[in-house]
Amino acid sequence: MERAEKAILQNVQQTAFPAEVHQLTGPSGSKHVRRSSPLFKLDPVLRNGLLCIGGRLSCARIPLDAKHQIILPKNNHVSSLIINHYHTLSGHSGRQHVLSLLRQRYWVIKANSAVRKILTKCYRCRRREAPFCEQKMADLPEDRLVPDRPPFTTVGVDCFGPFHVRRARSLVKRYGVIFTCTTIRAVHIEVAHSLDTDSFLLALRPFIARRGQVQELRSDNGTNFTSGERESIQAWNNEKIHEEMLQRNIKWTFNPPYGSHHGGFWERCIRSIRRILRALLLEQTTDDEGLTTLMCEVESILNSRPITVVSEDSRDLEPLTPNHLLLLKSDTMMPPDVFQKKDLLSLGRVSARTRRPIATVDQGVYFFRRFLYR
Repeated sequence: MERAEKAILQNVQQTAFPAEVHQLTGPSGSKHVRRSSPLFKLDPVLRNGLLCIGGRLSCARIPLDAKHQIILPKNNHVSSLIINHYHTLSGHSGRQHVLSLLRQRYWVIKANSAVRKILTKCYRCRRREAPFCEQKMADLPEDRLVPDRPPFTTVGVDCFGPFHVRRARSLVKRYGVIFTCTTIRAVHIEVAHSLDTDSFLLALRPFIARRGQVQELRSDNGTNFTSGERESIQAWNNEKIHEEMLQRNIKWTFNPPYGSHHGGFWERCIRSIRRILRALLLEQTTDDEGLTTLMCEVESILNSRPITVVSEDSRDLEPLTPNHLLLLKSDTMMPPDVFQKKDLLSLGRVSARTRRPIATVDQGVYFFRRFLYR
């Protein structure tokens, strides 16, 4: 078997490199090939009648085949069979793995492109790594394309958290409830004390009181939302709200089961909220009032984000933000409170509680704005 392999390799080398083989085996007994040879940089030598790489590793304590690899041409059937053998031996691994195994005995000229060519022709790899059929994006819902309605007419709602806050000597959990306008992408955040239906309804009522009547709510199939729809309709009927309010009752639309991608526009806002709060809180705990203040400031930051392309032309107008459509101005941030950290120890309890979240927010807003506009 070894003699047959050696005969095949000798035949390949004599066909691909006849001049180099003749120079090293000729009567002159030369130990080097000419400088014009494509193998000159490999310093080829003859070992057991085969053309191998020379080099300076003769004294290295590594296998002989790894010190003097057998030189093979690139575009040759035998070279392709050897590369395919190592590709199969490695369990149809990638290019770097196949190259590593190949270089332990053979040195194929331009092996990188040769291995890539073999791997692209491998049927099993092409079948296994073939891209899935991509579904064409559907049209946007109608409620996201109606510009003549007031903000927060159609809203996506979801809960996120929990956040630990101090209460006396213990820590309790609080949750955030996000309301996202489907049209202008504005955000409204409320703080809920739990994930039950009552807490959600207590967060929904102030949202409607401040942002106006909502025609449609979109949410996932959370148990607090599913129960919230039933109890909210029952509560409104019991309170006998005005007939006009009943005619404009909220339509509640739930996403299909396991269809979280239907709420991607509010899930993306939740990710931004978590990133901002992680930068502001710095793994510190606050109380209920501090968390409420932070949520309001985070809401202002998100509503100040650009929803149009930021132009580099100085003659263009400033980018449009949700605050432009809500408040007719872009920036609602308060001026920073100038004080040092040591002042917190000397301030009264009420003043320190007030200044601590403001200082945290002002510092975080500075870095968030740099990230946002760069």
